[in-house]
Amino acid sequence: MFENLENNKITYDEINEILDTNDPIKINELTNKAREIQSKHPKIYLETDIFYPNIYSVTNDCPTCGFQTPESKREYNPLYIKEVIEYKLHNIKDYNITGINCYSRCNYKIHELKILLDTIKKFDVDVNVKLDNLDDYFEIKDYNIHSLIIDYKNTTFLPSNRNVDKEFDKTWDKLLKIFKDNPQIKLTYEFMINYSETVDDLIKSLTHIQHIEPENLQVVGYDPFYDSPGEYNPQYTQEYLTKILAILRILYPKTNIKLQYATNKNNNLNMDTEIAVNTITGVYTNKTSHLYNVDEVTKHTKYLL
Repeated sequence: MFENLENNKITYDEINEILDTNDPIKINELTNKAREIQSKHPKIYLETDIFYPNIYSVTNDCPTCGFQTPESKREYNPLYIKEVIEYKLHNIKDYNITGINCYSRCNYKIHELKILLDTIKKFDVDVNVKLDNLDDYFEIKDYNIHSLIIDYKNTTFLPSNRNVDKEFDKTWDKLLKIFKDNPQIKLTYEFMINYSETVDDLIKSLTHIQHIEPENLQVVGYDPFYDSPGEYNPQYTQEYLTKILAILRILYPKTNIKLQYATNKNNNLNMDTEIAVNTITGVYTNKTSHLYNVDEVTKHTKYLL
């Protein structure tokens, strides 16, 4: 079942067989092969996520963005933004956080991203940035950006989108220009699951990954906000996530695989890090500046850096 995977080939039949099987012997064979490869990556790293511009207005359930609160719409002066970000991140050194992932969340403004980048450059960590518009990169190119995060619009699995390949080609052309001008910048490819994907959709994404050869693969389980329309979508199972991670590790034995912490508590971090994951992202801050889920992450994860 794994012959093509080990030879870096992707076929519909084998991916479908892996995802369909409930045979514990076959699942163990899959995970053991992934575990054997993963053993060559003995250390696990942690990264925190920070959302702009709403990182400075958290008041309710969501630990990062103040989702659905009046405060998320308020305007704050640059000094306030800077001070609150510093307050939220001042203790990341206590937990060996090695990277900060910067994401936009509504009301995106390039000048607020610049404030955030000016603020976090004092921390000795990698800075990874996801942009709504790649053209904005040239506004921040003088900052020390470790990697750009791309998910090619999270539209891979939407059957209504007929232009995803064309849009991806445009995005990729822009990325090629950025990487040519700045060879030190890495690519982090967001690999979303549980977004109504079919086996064909997964193969399409895996093929894209082979085409672009990113340094980092970040697996994100679709994890909708509480009280949002997506809340009632069926959540992916740990078994499904395990199979996806094992497939990725066997296909891409040298790639740095990241996994975003699931706020729906669908985490088995010991298993995930043993079979595929090098970096756990999504160690969030809350309004008291405590890294609210870091104890949960570290408690269930062996081999932390």
